[in-house]
Amino acid sequence: MSARALLVSVCLAVMATQPMATAQSCPEVLTQLELSVDHAPIELNNRISQAELTTMARSGIATLGHHARPLGLTTARLAYGFQFDLMANEQAGRVCAAPRQVTLRLGYDQMLVHILDRYRPGSCQYEAVYEHEQEHVRINFDTLQRYLPPIEAAVRRAIDTQFPVRAASTAEAEQMASRILSTALDQAVQVMLADRNARHQQLDSPDSYRWTANRCPTW
Repeated sequence: MSARALLVSVCLAVMATQPMATAQSCPEVLTQLELSVDHAPIELNNRISQAELTTMARSGIATLGHHARPLGLTTARLAYGFQFDLMANEQAGRVCAAPRQVTLRLGYDQMLVHILDRYRPGSCQYEAVYEHEQEHVRINFDTLQRYLPPIEAAVRRAIDTQFPVRAASTAEAEQMASRILSTALDQAVQVMLADRNARHQQLDSPDSYRWTANRCPTW
């Protein structure tokens, strides 16, 4: 299982004000936070050899058969990131800024189920491995769905407690805002991934492997 972050997209609106002797004014912004979830279609690969599957299983979560040979493998790539519009006030050579809108984007941009090529659809072995891999697919989606509210809440807390930012330039303000949002999002996602991977390991217990292997008379 792997995860990667999307590129960050930034829009900036700057309001210049006249220099004043009083403290710098900051934009009064009620940040709109939106969540966008989009998944790529699930793909099935039933043309993978034992050697290829064994190599891939070293870094993934595999369904094991007799003699601990991998029979199936589900790989998933979580893509996540954000876009934000930044509202900034420029005054006396300083910038005070806060996000006007933040859009979080999460989803699996790849979900691939591998089943050993010697097992053809309709066979007992194929169905046993396929059903086990479908449980891994379900864990991926269910865990993400369950963690969407906590992820959104973590980013909202960062917005409410760490903005506005004060900087020497709009570019620096953008960097500060991006760093705040990126840290909050990534930390929340890592909590979700740790829970998700623990559930995968629970599913791939020795008892589960034995149950799968015992479903069919031969492998």
